[in-house]
This record gives sequence, structure tokens and C-alpha cells, in this order.
Amino acid sequence: MRQAGAAIDYARRVLCPFVLGLAVTGCGAPAPAPFPTPAAMTLEDVVRRHVEARGGQAAIESIHSLEIDLRIVEPTYTATGLYRVDRKGRMRIDIFIEARRVFSESFDGSNGWQLLDGAEHPVPAEKGAAALRNSSQMPTNILGLHEMQAHGHRLASAGREQVDATLYHVVVLTLDGGQETRYYLDPQRFLITRARTLKPLHPDIDPTPTTIETVWSDFRPVAGVSFAYQATETDLATGKLLQTTTLLQVRPNLPAEDALFRLVPQAAAGRGRFRRSGTRAAAVCSRHGRPTQRRLVHRDSTTALRPHRAAPDRRHRRRHRDPRPAA
Repeated sequence: MRQAGAAIDYARRVLCPFVLGLAVTGCGAPAPAPFPTPAAMTLEDVVRRHVEARGGQAAIESIHSLEIDLRIVEPTYTATGLYRVDRKGRMRIDIFIEARRVFSESFDGSNGWQLLDGAEHPVPAEKGAAALRNSSQMPTNILGLHEMQAHGHRLASAGREQVDATLYHVVVLTLDGGQETRYYLDPQRFLITRARTLKPLHPDIDPTPTTIETVWSDFRPVAGVSFAYQATETDLATGKLLQTTTLLQVRPNLPAEDALFRLVPQAAAGRGRFRRSGTRAAAVCSRHGRPTQRRLVHRDSTTALRPHRAAPDRRHRRRHRDPRPAA
């Protein structure tokens, strides 16, 4: 189950913004206040430009939840995932390999849990709980960079730093739990296109920290807010590519039951064979062997799908007709 566990940490660092705002001055109209030159920009200037480039404060804050289908590629496996996050600080990730759920992990706003492949009950997440919680707080997921301080985190400017041929604006985010991440904003678009942080890639498997660089690309608008549809993670010390994540579909503001995130010690459901497809799944009726379509039902924190027993067809009823004469 090492591969399945390894598939998890990716979603804690997935999304990012993109929608470049352009200022146009009309003929005869007074010119708007010019942006500061890059050398004179303060932290507030950089954050403001970034929020505008992402789509604006109102658009960012109008997204209350995200549901994301994604593909994860690491050197030893390829998986798909379903990642959910909301503004209440909750998240959940379900990982599938060859259409089979192999790992689930969640943070309910207070506590984290994991459900391994074949396990009867979810268990509290120990080493990975902080990383689960952090994934809902990052400015490249559901929150905006301008919201960090209101959530108890600290922002600081680290000036300019050149990486390759680009002289980036660098903003350092320190979460309330102490994790520090350096975000690199492209000087032309003011989007976060790089980040560097010292942490383990998969804390529940190997807690040894390393400096991981994330590079975001392929920015697309969703509900007026930009997200990066591809992210690569590299071990900065060795140059080894660790992970590539691709967003397949992003669905904003879908309702989610509280039970979806909660730790509920009940037997794991969804043991039938099934194939995920968006929010639907194809189950195989255990009695008749025919595929049936059902919408996913989240009755508790372990539920992925409950295959139902389809009604027998007419031939089945004739074969099993009661031989006794009617009264």
C-alpha cells in the first residue's frame, strides 16, 4: 500500500490562479494612478497585483468549495484522484489506481483521518494531519493570497530573486503552524508560478524533509478565477522529478455533506467493483452481473459507492415462480 499512500500528498499542493487584468485608459479620461515600478513595489502592491491577475477579490471569495478530478504521475505509478476542499478548512482526497479506490484521507476542520485499501475502519492521521490541514490554507488552492493574514498566517516580502532568466517577486508565507513557503510571482503576469518549501513529500511514509520546488503552468479560468491545471514537483537538491499533477476537471461551489469529511468508525463501504466517472460510478450487480449506473452517495466518511441489487428481469421471475397453485 506504499504506492497508494504515496499518491496522497499531491493534492495538498494543487491549485493556482490566472486571469490577467489589463488597464485601459480611455481617450480624454483622466489617467489612472500608475502601478509602482517593480523596484519600488511593497508587499501590499505585489499582493494587490496578484489578486487582480487571479480574477479579483470578489471572484476569489465567491468560491466556497472546490471538487477536482486529477491525474497524479510519480516514477513508480500513475493514479487518479478526487480532491475536495472548502472555506471551512475541510478537505478530502480519494485516490484510485486502475479504477480501484486505494486510499482516502481527510481533514474535517479539527482532525484528520486515513482509510487504506481493504481497511474496515478509517484511522486518525498522525504524521500527515498537519499537511492535510495546510492544504486548505494555501493561496494556490481555495483561498487568496490577500486572505492569509485573516486566517492567522504571516506574509513577508523577500524582494526579488532570479531563477533561470526570470527576476521574480518573492513572497514568504508562514502558516500559523510554522511551515514556511516561498512563493515566486512572475513579474509580467503577477501569478504564482513557483514555490519552494522544506518538507517531506509523503510524511506518513518518509518524514525526512527536503526542499521541494513546485512549478505551476497551464492557467485556465474557472468561475472567473484562474487555476493552474498542471504542477510539477522536483527535489531541488537532486533535480529529481517527484510528481506531476494534472487537473482534469474543476467544479466550484458544489454542496457537500458534513459526513463526507468526518471520521466515522464504520465498516468501509463500496467493496463492489466500480469505475469512477465524475460524480457517477458504474457498479456491477453482484446477483446478475449487469452494469448499473448510480450516483455516488456519501453517507459517512468511508462511503464511496454502495452497489445496489437490481430487480431481476422477467426471465428470472419466470424461472423462480412459486410452483404452488394460487389460493
